[in-house]
Amino acid sequence: MARALWLLTLLVLISVMGTVSAAFAAAGSLSETTTRLVETGGSTSTFDNLIESVGDQVLKGTRYSGRVRINLPPKRGYLNFFMLRRAALRKTSLSSATCNCHSIPDQESIICDADFVNSFIGSINVPATEDAGYATVLTSLYSSFLSLWLLGHEMGHIVLRHQLNAPTLASDAGENWGRNEEFEADTFVASRMAHHSEQQSASFFTLSQLATSLYAKLAKQQHPHEFQALVDDGKNPVFGTMLDVVVTWRRDWHPPWFVRTIDLFDILRVHYPGIVDTTGYWEALRSRIKKVELPDRLLSPPEWKCADTIIGADVTELPNHDVAADSEFLDRLIYETDYISLKSYTDWFERSVSDDEINPEARRIYVSLIDANGRMASGDATTANHELAESKGLLDKIAEPEIFLTVTYARTAARIISDPVERRAKIAPLKASLGALAERAPETRYGSYLLLDIWETFARTYGFDDPATKAVYETTVARLSSGGFLLLKQDFITRWQIILSEERTSPSEERINQFMAVGQVLEKFDRPAEAARYMKQGLASLSDMSEGSWPFRAYWNDRITRLMMEMRLGPEAVYHAQLSFAYRRQVLDLAKSDYPDAVEHSAQQMGLALNQLGFAHMMNFAFVKAIPCLEESLKIDEALTDRDHLEEGTVWHNLATSYVSLGDFRGLQAAKRALDLRTAGKADPVAIEYSRQAFAAASYLNGDKFLAASQLIQAQEKLDELNDFRQPNDETLQIIGGKEVAVNKLMVGRALSSPAMNKIISKTDEGYRALLNE
Repeated sequence: MARALWLLTLLVLISVMGTVSAAFAAAGSLSETTTRLVETGGSTSTFDNLIESVGDQVLKGTRYSGRVRINLPPKRGYLNFFMLRRAALRKTSLSSATCNCHSIPDQESIICDADFVNSFIGSINVPATEDAGYATVLTSLYSSFLSLWLLGHEMGHIVLRHQLNAPTLASDAGENWGRNEEFEADTFVASRMAHHSEQQSASFFTLSQLATSLYAKLAKQQHPHEFQALVDDGKNPVFGTMLDVVVTWRRDWHPPWFVRTIDLFDILRVHYPGIVDTTGYWEALRSRIKKVELPDRLLSPPEWKCADTIIGADVTELPNHDVAADSEFLDRLIYETDYISLKSYTDWFERSVSDDEINPEARRIYVSLIDANGRMASGDATTANHELAESKGLLDKIAEPEIFLTVTYARTAARIISDPVERRAKIAPLKASLGALAERAPETRYGSYLLLDIWETFARTYGFDDPATKAVYETTVARLSSGGFLLLKQDFITRWQIILSEERTSPSEERINQFMAVGQVLEKFDRPAEAARYMKQGLASLSDMSEGSWPFRAYWNDRITRLMMEMRLGPEAVYHAQLSFAYRRQVLDLAKSDYPDAVEHSAQQMGLALNQLGFAHMMNFAFVKAIPCLEESLKIDEALTDRDHLEEGTVWHNLATSYVSLGDFRGLQAAKRALDLRTAGKADPVAIEYSRQAFAAASYLNGDKFLAASQLIQAQEKLDELNDFRQPNDETLQIIGGKEVAVNKLMVGRALSSPAMNKIISKTDEGYRALLNE
């Protein structure tokens, strides 16, 4: 009870975000300004892990999944994040981002005042008056949610391609686009909290404290005498919500923080059944807010002062640097900037690091190795080799050099030494120790980075097929695929791409295998467009057209088809599904004539290819073309000795959907068959409920609206539970008899309208075709 009472009485110490993001810098200006800031230490790597963590969560399933760059020159097709120090930021053309975070959607960039971010995410600092452990946990929860909201919100603007501060939008007096855009960006963040019960709890606590604090502030400002009189009378005007407050803003700005807090709570309450206000406080609070939107001419843009954005939180000062993060960033700069920029940042790094952090001797060797990498990347092989030799001489004088120095030297030698015999001679004495280090590398960011360096060293020195290279490769991929480390994933792919571009003389078969391997890893890293591009490149490099290549071609076209479906690219999915089916049919014909033992397996594979082709046609609403493929797939399946009933259920489901879409009454029988097979086979619960929806649509077509409604309600309730984020029912469209029928039309009293979610879903899959053609 004491804790609950304390939660109700805590007034939040919180910072306030600035005005609406603006496209305030031309592309050239943005690149030049940020590059100059980075060179001179005006950026910080302190929040790289935080940006990674938020990006890894909120960008999944969007065109920016796995494609985040931090403090690097802006690049199209990536989400470019700049975390800049306030003192440096104030002196540039980007000074309007001071005490703020800005999105620049048309340049796919976000600029943040790092000092503001540091203050914001640490501004609800729970005092350890009763229970230090409890206070620490709660403070961490608050900080986690504030980080997700602040950074994820800005990422949402980029994903949704908002045109912030666009004059054409602001000129429409009837369109409150500022609040709508913010509502959409906040809905985007909220939708990414599914299955994160801790974040959902944190959101409720954080928003409650924030709303209480902001209401108290406004009530004191607008009713100072009444507020004090109530307090003197022993009443609590804040938790009693006893005073009306007026909130005023212009349509073309960010809504006030108070309004956004209320809006976000409403979003969460609608979409997450577990978030419930049992006290009635939120309704009482909402009733006291008088929102006034004024025409543009009646208000001048606010002048944000840093002192005003911090209400009093005792926040730890932003550190000058983070050695681990800065050194990782330094490595990343080698292939990202010219030598002059790299040298400038290297000089700053060397000056900033103290002797306690890295001893002078080790620092000198490390900086020299980085410089050698930069020289080589810029084409100065002579100086690069000289610095490599000098670094090796210094390294040999150290009795027990630090691990990171040995690994950095090995990677640098593998990059710089062009003669393969000499390269092997330099790496051979280190191979056993590096392999052992890879086996015991800690499951930390540092350990993962060591794995990355060791893999590159072995790949360059011994080739991709060497057992030692393969062993480190498998460990590295497993480590990076388990989640997090978004930037390391990007580094892994970048290095792999560079090696492939440099090793053009490798046997064609090895190169093809590497293209496919890169594609598979990109698929694991949730980057479908790039994965498909590499797989297509591998197929294009395959000159063998003999019958021996047919299974290979069929398999990889099948993989590409699945990726196209994931990206909702219907025409491309049909194209590759047709290729896969054609090769599967050739393989089956060959098996019938020459390899009778392979007929069963080949027939099964052709049946699967037909189902996939049918589904690809369905994606293009070509149901007339889909039905023959699906019916033929079922005929093949019925003739098999060993039938896969779950796969059969999938085919029946697709066939039912196609029948119903064309108004064919056979859909009812097909839908019932699909639901029965999937239920009996204990298929994925989501798949079962999708078949229940198909059965409901078929029932509706056949005139049984009561059965349709009951089945839809049952399916929706189960999907709400499984997905942990309630999708508005009007997003689910069933095509019945050639007409789109919204699910909510069949479910009286169950509709949840959400234009914001509709827009998010429609926009998150844009941009994939551009990535395919990079």
